[in-house]
Amino acid sequence: MRTTIAADVVLDRYSCPSGMDVQLYSVLGGGHIWPGSDSPLYPEFIVGSNTDSINATAFIWDFFRTHPMNT
Repeated sequence: MRTTIAADVVLDRYSCPSGMDVQLYSVLGGGHIWPGSDSPLYPEFIVGSNTDSINATAFIWDFFRTHPMNT
């Protein structure tokens, strides 16, 4: 199932067995950079365009917080 998160971000969710979750966030036209980061060490002319529409760090933390590993 695809959901538009922002003008430049979509989320694809996939059907999985109970208790599992697969999510793919895609930055449309994005480059090779961490979404939501802001660093002069990674200029756009080298890594491509970025987005402020999402913060990848916050999304990954939220995902792992809500999907703890059961060992």
